Amino acid sequence: MAQSAPERRWANGGHEIATVLATVPGLLAGGLIGAITLLLLASVIGRYSGLYTIVWAEEASRAMFLWMVLLGAAAAIERGGHFRLDVVEKLLPPSGQRLMRILAQAAMVLLGLGLIVTGLPLLANSAGQFTNALGLPLTAVNAAIPFGGVLMCWYALRHLRLLIADPGGER
Repeated sequence: MAQSAPERRWANGGHEIATVLATVPGLLAGGLIGAITLLLLASVIGRYSGLYTIVWAEEASRAMFLWMVLLGAAAAIERGGHFRLDVVEKLLPPSGQRLMRILAQAAMVLLGLGLIVTGLPLLANSAGQFTNALGLPLTAVNAAIPFGGVLMCWYALRHLRLLIADPGGER
């Protein structure tokens, strides 16, 4: 009996879904960098030329910055792009190097859990509140914190699973 496309995706370890989850946050973070840059540039030009004022630019850029940072941090975990001191790791035997990589990913999981644990009460406390200039729900802005934490946990747990399954793995 032939499998449907979703069944094949999950039977294949969810690789297609994992590819999307690995790509989209980085693209969104990059797009947000561009949007913040253009918005603030337009705001500065308007203000200094005296032609116009974008009163909501600072508020919008702050919200976009929060999302950009947390999506970018999660994407960096996926790509293995976070800063680490590998000087000590290179001095260790292969088993010690593997242990260091496992501990690094476990630390990323703890960081993600910390963001989830602190971000969820923040969402509850900001329910019903809105930003001043744009009228955005604060929950939409603050949702970046637990959402980023979930992505960080997802990526770090995937790397942990690969490290445990493949002792010679690089990540």
